[in-house]
Amino acid sequence: MALKGAEACTDDARQLLIDLQRNPDFIPPYNEERMRKCTETINTLFRRNAETFQLIQSDSCPNPDETAAILQVQNEILKRIKQCVLVYHRDRLQRLRKLRWTIGCILPPEIKANLSEAENDWYSEYNRNLAEYQNHMGVDLMRGMEPPKSLLIQVRVLEDYGEFETSDGKAMILTKGSIHYLPMTEIETLLQQKILEEV
Repeated sequence: MALKGAEACTDDARQLLIDLQRNPDFIPPYNEERMRKCTETINTLFRRNAETFQLIQSDSCPNPDETAAILQVQNEILKRIKQCVLVYHRDRLQRLRKLRWTIGCILPPEIKANLSEAENDWYSEYNRNLAEYQNHMGVDLMRGMEPPKSLLIQVRVLEDYGEFETSDGKAMILTKGSIHYLPMTEIETLLQQKILEEV
């Protein structure tokens, strides 16, 4: 692969980010062709840098200062392309993570079609890890995404529980069918255990 000027070398990498900027509200199709070109350019630059470095180290380098400058420019181009590629992937994964929390674990087909195989695998693994964590902790992280309108919520007791004491020292008997106003922070576990339900 013949290397062009610095700007031409980074065109594909910059275009990846421009595509994301043009589509801020959804995940555009994964651009495999541009990613392949970026990978080829990175590999070519890496090989050239290794060759240039060996030339500088040898006694046969005709102009070591000029060759060192070329090495530095090539290395900066390589770093810039890698940075663009990493930002492209990070942004796409952040959008995927945000979708998981807004629409749930099932991606619509039109979104799934825009993902690379690796992104689909990442999304599946993220869902598995999240489900495993929720099961282990006994909590539904998708529940209660909105802040409460009040610190106290009205609940109905679904099964006899017995005496319950709040953090301010108030004690009450929770009997099946009774209704109470209780602090949300103190009854989350009882809600999860289905002893109480929000009215």
